[in-house]
Amino acid sequence: MENLAVNDHGLKVSDIAEIRYEEPPIGFGRHLDGVQAVAMDVFKESTANTVDVVRAVMKVITQDIDKDPLLKGMKLFTFDDQAKQITTGIDSLRYAGILGALFAVMVLYYFLRRLDSTLIVSFSIPFSVIAACGLMYFMGRTLNVLSMCGLMLGIGMLVDDAIVVLESIDRKRRTVGDPHQAALVGAREVTMAVTCSTLTTIIVFLPLVVGASTELTTWLKEVGLSISISLACSLFSSLTLIPLMSAQWLRRRPAAQPKSLAWLEERYAGALGWTLRHKAWTLLVVIAGLVVGIVPFMAGLVNTAQFAATSNKRLFLQYEFADFVYKSDAERAVDAAEAYFRANKEKLFIDSVYSVYGENEAHTILTMARDDLGDEQVKELRKAIRTGLPQVPGARIFFAEEAEVGGNSTYFAVKFFGHDSGVLTKLADEAARRLGTVDGVQDITSSLNKGRNEIQVVMDRDKALRAGLTAEDISQIFQFTLGGMRLQRFNTGDREVETWLELRQIDRENLQDLRKLQIGPPDRPVLLGDIASFQVVRRADQIARENRKVRVAVNATYEGKNWDKTKKEIEGLMNAFDLPPGYTWSWDDKILEQGEENQQMGINFLLALVLVYLAMASLFESMAQPFAILFSIPFALPGAAWLLAATRTPFNIMAQIGLLMLIGIVVKNGIVLLDHMNQLRRAGLGRDDAILQAGRDRLRAVLMTALTAIVGLIPLALGRSSVGDAYYYPLARTVIGGLASSTVLTLIVLPYINIGVEAVATWGRNLWRASDPRPVVADRLPHIESIPG
Repeated sequence: MENLAVNDHGLKVSDIAEIRYEEPPIGFGRHLDGVQAVAMDVFKESTANTVDVVRAVMKVITQDIDKDPLLKGMKLFTFDDQAKQITTGIDSLRYAGILGALFAVMVLYYFLRRLDSTLIVSFSIPFSVIAACGLMYFMGRTLNVLSMCGLMLGIGMLVDDAIVVLESIDRKRRTVGDPHQAALVGAREVTMAVTCSTLTTIIVFLPLVVGASTELTTWLKEVGLSISISLACSLFSSLTLIPLMSAQWLRRRPAAQPKSLAWLEERYAGALGWTLRHKAWTLLVVIAGLVVGIVPFMAGLVNTAQFAATSNKRLFLQYEFADFVYKSDAERAVDAAEAYFRANKEKLFIDSVYSVYGENEAHTILTMARDDLGDEQVKELRKAIRTGLPQVPGARIFFAEEAEVGGNSTYFAVKFFGHDSGVLTKLADEAARRLGTVDGVQDITSSLNKGRNEIQVVMDRDKALRAGLTAEDISQIFQFTLGGMRLQRFNTGDREVETWLELRQIDRENLQDLRKLQIGPPDRPVLLGDIASFQVVRRADQIARENRKVRVAVNATYEGKNWDKTKKEIEGLMNAFDLPPGYTWSWDDKILEQGEENQQMGINFLLALVLVYLAMASLFESMAQPFAILFSIPFALPGAAWLLAATRTPFNIMAQIGLLMLIGIVVKNGIVLLDHMNQLRRAGLGRDDAILQAGRDRLRAVLMTALTAIVGLIPLALGRSSVGDAYYYPLARTVIGGLASSTVLTLIVLPYINIGVEAVATWGRNLWRASDPRPVVADRLPHIESIPG
């Protein structure tokens, strides 16, 4: 090619050009812990199993690649492993479930004090889990992370029905000599109560099945289905197998209850009697309990940020450059940041530093050495990095949203829509300034900030026409000068090679070189600078459109606690804009979806309350008594709120799911208590005597069901089990705290509330009868006078 003739005078290509063979430039680079790196993504087929594919790939990585001599000295790093997430999630759930079941069995043995009785009740746990797995198999369901989550969440509740049934049988055995008769009568006495209490727990998930389908409801359907099936299996075993095993195996008289429980029964009976004698003070206790539950939210002690309690395995940092930078300049900025991270690896709990950089863009991903970092710890780490990271000249480094995990991150955005990018730029700049005044808002940036410098060419039409040039001619010259010209492929015999014609780098380094460029006909050339002017302007990399309008987003990080308050403050600042006609603003899709989920969750709460009420009304054959039990639901709020505040647990969507589950769980105690109270009153006991006797009879069963459910959730509450990036512990802690407070308050004040509800119902019936006077029926018999004979 160098010897190719250019003209008839012997001028060759090598006389006026340099020909060289080189690899095409790579537009971006990668670093892993400060050294050059290459990344490879592996995707599975849609029908393939994730775990199987990853195991096969890892086998190749750990065995075959290590033996390849060409790859000797290469360090392989698995950046993201979905199979590990799945298997770790299932293993942690299985561990939490087994540990929770053992805790529940220990609680049962403490109360029952007999191994045979404890084993009979504990039988409900493996039976219900195995039966539920079998039913899900025949229903075409798989045992995945979500279904495992449902089974493990309900592990402590699987013995609730068995406890109530065995407790009833146990009391009958003290008075009835025949164990078969005691099992029959004892189980029959609580059949309706345990059936209704199980139904209330299952029924709270029904609105999710018939309601609007969202990502959240899809998640809850899977979890709710496995919980419901396992509880239904538990109910079946409690009403059939538990009485059968009790009649066959429990031949000895019941063991004496612990002295501590006997003492507690006496104290409880005294407290119950006090509430019946001091109704005004009891009312104050009820009001105080409700107020105490609201205080943590009103005082800002509970973190209401919707984005919190997500997996914190990685931190994502974005680079924003003041001017356009080439790949080499971006690499220097990355090197400066990576040097700081490597020097503070242990202090910042960093396992690896991975960076990607290119023209005018760069980002760094920090993989944490610990998987158990909480939200508050990560906030402190981000704060330390913001203050400790040295300033990089010409670059701003900030935390941003990683695209793959955006749905669970702590980032939000406000969007502006309009027709003129210039107007939107001004609006975005002012919005960023206003967001900077909001407490807890960090890392503010505009989507327009990620732009690049452009050379704007303004042509003098008159001079160009005199030179015989058009705008298209100048455009082609610029395209060749800056980007070169692609020629035909060069055939080497065994392959084809791309060929390009371009100016030397030294001939196109700055605007002055462009101005000196000669263009036009060979007989009368002109300088490009004589017919055109140049100026450098900054433009956005791309123009985003939505609903046929230009869109600009202002992104930020939220690291406060009271998101609802902050959201209202931001809405006030955005609504204060005097937007031109045709311009609007909106939250990003994630915040809008959160609002829809919260609204849907509120509807689900109301539907669950109605369904639970109807289920209890069918049991008690009364419209009034279910209202008394519904009052036990707010009693769950104090325990849930204060436990979340004490453990600095966010009240996010997982905690809201816990509250939804509590609707069906906390009414169990009230159902068992009031149902037995009604039975005693039908047997002839007076109201107050029936209340005291029912409290004594059902105290042990109520405590056992509550404590087994609580201890069954302790491993999940203390652990870091998650589905994907969402942790379970807010849900578990909400249920634990709510169940603890509702159990105590229900045992003490529910009888008082029931008396009040009955009084209101009686007053209403009397008022109805008084307002509906019955007509007086006259004596229609004829008056017959006696006629003497």
